[in-house]
Amino acid sequence: MKKTIAFFAAVTLLAGLCSCEDKPDVSETDGEVTTAVTEEATEPLYLELTEADFEPVDIRYEVIEGEPPAGLHSADLSGIDFGERLSPCKAPEVRDSYGNRSYIDDADPEWVKSRDETLQKIADTPCKGFVDSSVLIGGTYYLAMNYDDLCGSHDSSLYAYDIASGECRELVTHTGLDYNGCFDCLIDAGGKPTYVDYRTDTENGGMKSVVLSVDPDSGSEHEICETSGFVWWMKPSEKGLLLYKNEGTPVADETEGYDLSQEVVNTVVEYDLEKGEFGTAEVNEAGVPGVLSAECDGVPAEIAGGFDGEKYSPITVKTQYYTISTDINYATSIFTWRDKLCIISIEGVSGSWMYTYDITNRERLKMKFEGYGGADIQQTNDGLLAFVRSNDYGGSADSNATRQHVIKLYYIIPTLAVEYRFGECDDYLQTDLSTAADKSAYILTLKSLGNEFRASGIYVGYDPTNRNVPDKLYWFDTE
Repeated sequence: MKKTIAFFAAVTLLAGLCSCEDKPDVSETDGEVTTAVTEEATEPLYLELTEADFEPVDIRYEVIEGEPPAGLHSADLSGIDFGERLSPCKAPEVRDSYGNRSYIDDADPEWVKSRDETLQKIADTPCKGFVDSSVLIGGTYYLAMNYDDLCGSHDSSLYAYDIASGECRELVTHTGLDYNGCFDCLIDAGGKPTYVDYRTDTENGGMKSVVLSVDPDSGSEHEICETSGFVWWMKPSEKGLLLYKNEGTPVADETEGYDLSQEVVNTVVEYDLEKGEFGTAEVNEAGVPGVLSAECDGVPAEIAGGFDGEKYSPITVKTQYYTISTDINYATSIFTWRDKLCIISIEGVSGSWMYTYDITNRERLKMKFEGYGGADIQQTNDGLLAFVRSNDYGGSADSNATRQHVIKLYYIIPTLAVEYRFGECDDYLQTDLSTAADKSAYILTLKSLGNEFRASGIYVGYDPTNRNVPDKLYWFDTE
């Protein structure tokens, strides 16, 4: 109501100004012709704001079932048959060396027998392909499919799904005991799907990581670089690639010859594609996983305050457009746009709240964020995507599924306090916007394959909670 009154007041004021006869003369005479001078629009001034500049407003959210007005598109991938295969680690002569036999060996003999019999069943049964990672590049969606449910490492393929035509083709296949992953850390680097493969480092002990790219047409692979240690995350950089890695980690189940006393050290290195060499990485904390961060129009924001490990202090957020000093001293997530700032906070037993600093209307909107405390939240051009785990058991999971909950997909428009629930799934893969070259927001929803391989109620083999197949692909307009 207040916004409506303010709007009509502004219209009335504008009409009065336009009808005023004492308008300044902004025309110039050019010979006998008088031409109007168009005053150049000035760039908006940089704003420095505090809590005192915003009127506090408590609001309640409204849930709408259906698609949001945000340029939402979708494609159905549920009908694609990725086939099934027997991983080479299941071969009779080597199968006893693989699979998870490392736990509870001193348990009840009957349980150990049941576990080993279950592993044997896994080794004798072809594995239906399940998705490990994905990336969208242009109009093609790349999916890394895993066919190894014994140990998860030795049989995989990269598929290219053309969104316009619906055609899906196998681009490259990795089958063999020398492989130690499934197109891990898959990203878009220069328009090509790029990933990390892990190999034994015989010279230094432990393991090394090799970065490779795949030609999107032929499927041929090109080795870009290799580095010691385990690369657990990477992203494109201005010069080439940033690699987040740790060193000192021995290869699992292959400890002979490795120095188990090595201290694990996390480092960031940058590979310069033009020079073909590694250099010291200059990394803003906004690019580091797990660090409270935000970006505004692609530029990392500066965040000060919050909990520093010892005390709490008010949070200040600085972007290229504004600085806002708040009274909030704790945040679980921060999101920035040119015209607003959102801070999600937990206030003791009262739950989660979202504070939206609406710069245009100079209002601080406080909204209860019920059920979203542990949700995965992703920013889009004008709103937020939230993936909320529900315990209402209303999902599609069956008696063999590894989880008995449903994940609900919401699109939230903070300044309107509107939440659109547009889908649900057993699990999902989403864009990591810091690794997406086109910064598009997309989600692949997944259906659980379930798992009948249990030993006295405990799953064995490759982690069954990660065994899912594609369902629907959603993406949003980015303009």
